[in-house]
Amino acid sequence: MRTTLKPFWSFQIDRTEEWLSSMEKKGLRMRKQVGPFFTFDEAEGQRQSYRILYKEGLTGRLKDGGWEPRNVNRRWTFVSTSLSEEEIEFYPGRDTLLSRNRKLLWGLGVPLAYALLMSIVAVFLFLNDWISGREVYIEGSPYWAVTISIAVCSWTVLPYLFISLRRSSMRMGGESPYDRSGRNTRIAQGNISRRWKFGWQYAPDKLEQWLESMDERGYELHRVSCLGLCYTFVERGNERIKYVVDYQKGNAYGYAQSHREAGWTELYRLRSTLGFWTIWAQQYEEEAPAFYSNSTDILQHAKQVATIHASIFGCLAFLYTVLIMMNVTSFDRNGPDLLLLVIFVIVAVEFAALGSMSLLYYRRVRKRVKLEGDSIL
Repeated sequence: MRTTLKPFWSFQIDRTEEWLSSMEKKGLRMRKQVGPFFTFDEAEGQRQSYRILYKEGLTGRLKDGGWEPRNVNRRWTFVSTSLSEEEIEFYPGRDTLLSRNRKLLWGLGVPLAYALLMSIVAVFLFLNDWISGREVYIEGSPYWAVTISIAVCSWTVLPYLFISLRRSSMRMGGESPYDRSGRNTRIAQGNISRRWKFGWQYAPDKLEQWLESMDERGYELHRVSCLGLCYTFVERGNERIKYVVDYQKGNAYGYAQSHREAGWTELYRLRSTLGFWTIWAQQYEEEAPAFYSNSTDILQHAKQVATIHASIFGCLAFLYTVLIMMNVTSFDRNGPDLLLLVIFVIVAVEFAALGSMSLLYYRRVRKRVKLEGDSIL
């Protein structure tokens, strides 16, 4: 029997599954898992594929498919199969696990963002005093050890856990299987045009209108840069294309599969902690295809986008407004405090503008739905 310590294993589930499979090949079969400790029994080395389930049991369908339980506790269920990848008919789902990861990303992202914001403010205040020639005093205290420990944790452990969890979620969520081979062939035969678009997440309806206006001019969207800022178009014939910019918080693969079956092509996907954005396209001849089934889905989508962005940027704008008021109380017209005040004002106005853009987007969609009813796309 052998016990191995593996801290933070639940933040890289897919890597832990691969590690358990490699241990099985070495002749160490998993016996149990308690916290960060894994216990193995010596056995003959063999091929085993592992999957880890979160708050789910092994269903009859999985048992019939060759999966066997290895360890079951209150939250985690470890299952494995000796079948090869070609022989496995289906794998355990990831929906519950991905939902748990999204909640953890929020829990890690909030203190991480707060630590980043407070560090930026502290650096600005320090530079402000240093440039103005004021003396900076560091008050001695026995609690500095606690402060330093929290700072080290904030800038080492939290970023590591956040990045590990996010990358693991992206790998388990799956990449889109669409093929661009036809588009790459045509791009060599037509003129290429590149355009830049900023802040489209806060007004996705305007991005749709812009893409369709480019289509009317004879340019089809071919590729989008990784951050969604640069758009590459290729000149083509008289094809008519409907574009939809959609935002979702659920499982990417299950969500996308139904739209692919309906004839939509995924052109771009931008993942983030809050969810993922997708640009869909479909050719049509007479009537443009419908992406959403009814007006309720359209309003729900717009409300979701507006609520998330307005709440985040509203809080940030309020925070910087408080910083502005604090700075005004100690304002010195002959000192460099004016520069810091101007920076705070610009940032507060920018955050307020981004939040307002999302609210205006929801207002436009609601007005459009009201005018057109359920016949709207």
